[in-house]
Amino acid sequence: MRRTMFLFLPVLLVILIMAGCQTAAPDTARTERGELLSLDPQVTYGKLSNGLTYYIRVNHKPEGRAELRLAVNTGSVLEDDDQRGIAHFLEHLAFNGTLHFKKDALIDYMESIGMRFGGDLNAYTSWDETVYRLQVPTDDKEKLVTALLILEDWAHNISIEPEEVEKERGVIIEEWRADRGADERIQEQHVAAALSGSRYPSRRAIGEMSIIEKVTAATISRFYRDWYRPDLMSVIVVGDVDPVWVKQQLEEKLGKITAPSSPRPRANFPVPGNNQPIISIAADPEATGSSIRIYFKHEPTAFTHEMDYRDLIIEYLVFNILDERLTELSQKSGSPFSSVYNGVGRYVRTLHVGLVGGEVKNGQVKEAVDSLLAEVERIRRFGFLPSELARAKQNALSGMEQAYAERDKRESDRLAAEYIRNYMEGEAAPGIEKETELYKKFVPEITLAEINSLLKDFFPEQNRVLLVAMPDSPDLKKPSLQELTESFRIVKNMTLSAWVDDAVNSPLLPTTPAPGRITTTLAHNNGITEWILSNGVHVLLKPTDYKNDEIIMRAFSPGGLSLVPDDLYVPASTASGLVTESGIAGFTKSQLDKILTGKELSVAPFMDDLYEGFTGATRPADIREMFELVYLYFTSP
Repeated sequence: MRRTMFLFLPVLLVILIMAGCQTAAPDTARTERGELLSLDPQVTYGKLSNGLTYYIRVNHKPEGRAELRLAVNTGSVLEDDDQRGIAHFLEHLAFNGTLHFKKDALIDYMESIGMRFGGDLNAYTSWDETVYRLQVPTDDKEKLVTALLILEDWAHNISIEPEEVEKERGVIIEEWRADRGADERIQEQHVAAALSGSRYPSRRAIGEMSIIEKVTAATISRFYRDWYRPDLMSVIVVGDVDPVWVKQQLEEKLGKITAPSSPRPRANFPVPGNNQPIISIAADPEATGSSIRIYFKHEPTAFTHEMDYRDLIIEYLVFNILDERLTELSQKSGSPFSSVYNGVGRYVRTLHVGLVGGEVKNGQVKEAVDSLLAEVERIRRFGFLPSELARAKQNALSGMEQAYAERDKRESDRLAAEYIRNYMEGEAAPGIEKETELYKKFVPEITLAEINSLLKDFFPEQNRVLLVAMPDSPDLKKPSLQELTESFRIVKNMTLSAWVDDAVNSPLLPTTPAPGRITTTLAHNNGITEWILSNGVHVLLKPTDYKNDEIIMRAFSPGGLSLVPDDLYVPASTASGLVTESGIAGFTKSQLDKILTGKELSVAPFMDDLYEGFTGATRPADIREMFELVYLYFTSP
């Protein structure tokens, strides 16, 4: 049960794939990769006679709603030379008129049933896929019938009329013009570098304006006819629905779409590797900050069997440890970073990447690049430490435990996104129950030696891409391509020592303070209980059922920045962040994070215009530590 707690004080009031490879129906076949990961048994899955794939899943968050998706396994990368920008153009036209919904009738209908265009009715186009999204009420079956009719129209009945093409042409050109800021210019340069040698840079979704300005309805229709077809489509329905009835409706409506007799092959477009680092330095006069990213390129691998899932767990553990190291690195005195990040996942359908990067203090780009490369090289040479892996395992199991506890609270749109990945990328979707079982099975048996033996594969010397973004300003030193290239060479011969773990074996609060007592208990409306403590703190307790295993706290007192003298405004407005990053009770921020490994909790001080206090969140198992943190922020910041 989720609980919300407000504490009132008299002075301070305390409150992860290969393209087109769909997972088949349940199959228990074994290979050297272990058992095949069957699709979640709660999903009704299948193919219509024309080849269209469907996923239907009952889910009650939000109640009385259904999320519908038409996922088309086509995107801008499939455009012909005279069609660049047409996949996105066609997506726009889908809202301008179809066989059963003329002009603006589609948007008018959705608004008439209480849905919003942009929020509940939307779509996106990427290089590799196009997805249309609907959310509709399920209190009346006719609304769901109409929603499925909309999906059918999008699938094969979009009206591509010359007058609508002409009208939408101006909209797309204005969208392109509005996005031509520093971020877009930098991204365009970086995409060309990261995906160099492939088809992707020349097929960005927004397209070429020289083509958009002249494209005809016939050219758009050719793309629609070639790529919007049943064998490249999936319909996903998740929500308060009857799967048997939905399946029948799909057969009646979308099952009648004719499959082409000679379809164009749905090709994949590889991104070539590179022996030497690819470096892109994008300096723009309108850029507001500096950042760097280093990508490690890999070919995507299938994610269909139990051992594939084990590989994903290893990948999680590696990047969890890396995140801990980079965070600690950024907190050291003299660090060139204002923040750091890392990640792993798909860049495009045919490219999987690992990432390390960060926001850089102006003028220190070269230092930041050297710092990240050195940490990667340290990992390659010395590997990780037993204590680091132990913490990563705790985090992995704790996170999965939390996800399992909240399994009946998952939102339908998140489940729909999971099934889109299953269809588009072949990413297994075995369900949270199976995933929890696999975590409990595999996490304990993964060894440090195994992980360390794989680190040179995770962070190879080849297939590296460095992307630098920064202001084009005479006040900032822009590193040269030669300097950054030299950084990659120098780090190979750099003298490095193994990482030293600064974790401490000490309890968060060694001595329990003398307790107070509840002096008054009051019952209020809406199930709220008020306690008045002996030190004057007022506590409001409200049980809720939004989450199964979460407690939210907000503690506050009136005052805030409004009471601060002008000459103290800057230090007061930055004090909360400074306190949070400085650690507490003699522990550094890094040491504190390590003490709290495996705990699902957060506490942070704040000061806004009218109030000061704390925010916090945890689960019942970790509530003691949450209040210990609050106590220490009061007594030993």
